[in-house]
Amino acid sequence: MGLYDERVKRLISELDKKGIEVTIIANPLNTFYFTGFPKPFFPDKDRATFLLLNVKKEKVIIFVPELELYEAEDEVRLKTIEHEVRGVKVKEDFIKALTNTLKEMGLRPYMRIGVEGAYVGFSFVERLENNLGWKLAKLQDVSDLINDMRAIKDEHEVRLIRRACDVAIKAINNAIEHVEDGIKESELASIIVKSIVEEGATLAFEPIVASGSRAAYPHGAYSDKKVRRGEPIVMDVGARVKGYCADVTRTVVIGKPNGDLLKAMESVRNAQERGIEALRGERTAEEVDQEVRKVLEMEGYGMFFIHSTGHGVGIEVHEKPRIGVGSKDIIKRGMVVTIEPGIYIKGKYGIRIEDTVVVREKAEVLSIELEKIIMTKS
Repeated sequence: MGLYDERVKRLISELDKKGIEVTIIANPLNTFYFTGFPKPFFPDKDRATFLLLNVKKEKVIIFVPELELYEAEDEVRLKTIEHEVRGVKVKEDFIKALTNTLKEMGLRPYMRIGVEGAYVGFSFVERLENNLGWKLAKLQDVSDLINDMRAIKDEHEVRLIRRACDVAIKAINNAIEHVEDGIKESELASIIVKSIVEEGATLAFEPIVASGSRAAYPHGAYSDKKVRRGEPIVMDVGARVKGYCADVTRTVVIGKPNGDLLKAMESVRNAQERGIEALRGERTAEEVDQEVRKVLEMEGYGMFFIHSTGHGVGIEVHEKPRIGVGSKDIIKRGMVVTIEPGIYIKGKYGIRIEDTVVVREKAEVLSIELEKIIMTKS
């Protein structure tokens, strides 16, 4: 049995426990997770892909735009699970194609049908219900079930994420080699993008390069600002390899930072190391977040840490679990997450250190080959 067949089998088992007989998967990232198609580079809701899973018959039907039919037939990686790829013509309606197929399956009164309520939205559900007939089916949200499956990575996924980390690290190192007083943030971003593409990877997101007081913007887009000696340069880089993402951030300084900035950088490093140490199974993600915050609070920077400690990484850059205040997600072995504390002081500077980590008996940093505090000589 192949990797994707095993995932579909696990999904069937979980759906069967809930009495769900058919499930419609509309999120192309989830279709990729279960079949290997479509490649999740830049999913487009306007180019719909639907997966229809008949739980009882253990059969998958994938609906794709007709223009993608040949590619889908070649790229779907199911081996033992019975499956079929159907092309939907330009003038055809995907919802009607789905409901007609459901009726072909012998739709029964109050049949349970799983949908991704968190993805498809109210209008999709309303149209589906109207086409099926209000009394013919009971729709049930399966978003959490699928997200929980995706949160636990197998070794194949970990290898791809590790490779994506290598690509991101190389991109950061290439940018560091060019860091000098007067180079523009946009020039550094261009070096990062070029490096990722040359490695045969794609961007998981637009790189963040923010320097000086702009580094206090956690999601500061790169600009034409010139970087200057002694100020921090935050580089947040995401690479995607064969559908899987890495998320790595470093703060770089040209020359030696002043005492206040160096102290803050060391505090962020200490907090991040504490967060990685705290990653172990069967504790809440909020508890990990609290461990990180304690370090920054003890060192006087608690009020300047203004976002969550981390998040899951996989097919998406941000997925389950959320490591932050109020999160009830449970940390489990096999999860791949980021730990990324930061300090942001308006008008002065910003600092963030981020690594991608797999949860094992002891947490393993996948982006290990990169110093935490980086000072260049240029």
